[in-house]
Amino acid sequence: MPDSPFIPIEVVYVTNPYQCLALEVPVGTTIRQAIAQAGMLAGLSEAQCHKVGIFGEFKSWDLRLKAGDRIEIYSPIRQRAIEARIERVKQQRLNKRNRQALKAHP
Repeated sequence: MPDSPFIPIEVVYVTNPYQCLALEVPVGTTIRQAIAQAGMLAGLSEAQCHKVGIFGEFKSWDLRLKAGDRIEIYSPIRQRAIEARIERVKQQRLNKRNRQALKAHP
């Protein structure tokens, strides 16, 4: 039985709604080519801060795929976790002060 010139892969992009596409691509296809074939980043470029990986591990856009690879397109992080936590704590403290002030002045 001869080897198939195509390999099965998946391309996943976590957006709202979640996008997942199973494809068969030619042997030797790169991550960049597979994402272009999937059409998930139409109109965007890799320079627009999208990182990619396979099974949770960052990879180069030029990596050649193997059968069964699951390409993951990571959305850009808009705020670091520690910064978000600091902002939430500040807001909680402000809300608490406002509630206390309303109770003190009926």
